[in-house]
Amino acid sequence: MNSIPELQKNMYKDLRVSIGGVRIKVSTLQKDLSFSLTNVHSKYLINEVKEDISLEYMTGEMPALSAMKKLFESGGVWSLYENGSHGYLISFNSPMFGNEPYKVAYFNGDFSLGKVVLRKNVNGKIVNNVEVVNPFDYPLDELMMVNHLSIRKGIIIHGCFLNDSGKGLLFSGTSGAGKSTMATIWKENNCGTIFTDERVIIREQADGALIAYGTPWHGTAGIDLPESSSIDKIFFLKHASENKAELIGSSDSFSRLVVRSFPTFWSSTGMECTLSLISNIISSVPSYELGFLPDGKVIDYVRSLY
Repeated sequence: MNSIPELQKNMYKDLRVSIGGVRIKVSTLQKDLSFSLTNVHSKYLINEVKEDISLEYMTGEMPALSAMKKLFESGGVWSLYENGSHGYLISFNSPMFGNEPYKVAYFNGDFSLGKVVLRKNVNGKIVNNVEVVNPFDYPLDELMMVNHLSIRKGIIIHGCFLNDSGKGLLFSGTSGAGKSTMATIWKENNCGTIFTDERVIIREQADGALIAYGTPWHGTAGIDLPESSSIDKIFFLKHASENKAELIGSSDSFSRLVVRSFPTFWSSTGMECTLSLISNIISSVPSYELGFLPDGKVIDYVRSLY
């Protein structure tokens, strides 16, 4: 979070951002609670009145989770619970804050409406008796988006995405495959417009067009842009002793994209929609396995494919 002087200049009682074309409103009615964004999320600020997701923040007591049905445990800081018959609760825990969650987020069934409850004075900094928090503290924003998109023909993919002279290129890979390396190569050679080096949102439009969006969840190259583009080619990355691309079939491409996505295992509807979207993606966009060397020659090689 920013320093206190910076926080005093950039404090919000309500704000709106757009990530992947999803408009998110964040607000609070508490006088002793306010918001501050990271420099990354500040790029996504918008002035639109309408929203697709509305989040209200407040401080309060943490619920008794033992009586709730746990749907998924991440192995990290968050767990997902069933909240009534048509809703969810996400709890966030850290050993540094004891056994109780440091915050919980309640959502309705389609993740269009949420309420975030914070343990007082553990989530932000105190400025003039006001607790200033980052409303998009990782991983809340990404979890919210994964669930919201899953039933709206959208998906988050592990990948570097860039647009090169009108060609949208997705370089997808698991951890260590070279996503940030690929982004850095294009950046250092002043080639293309890089939207993200780590996570890209893909959405299917009403007319069937597939659009990719940059996200604030960048990788080690630290690249993120709130831009969008069509998708023309997909490359599944691997390190190799030479630059070589091989066109791969739909079944292979399908399984690779599933592995590199963020599926909602806890929601049968979300999984069904996600798998349907992946099927549409791989049937519409040619996919390659791309072995590459970490130097600028890979740019010319990739360009030779279109």
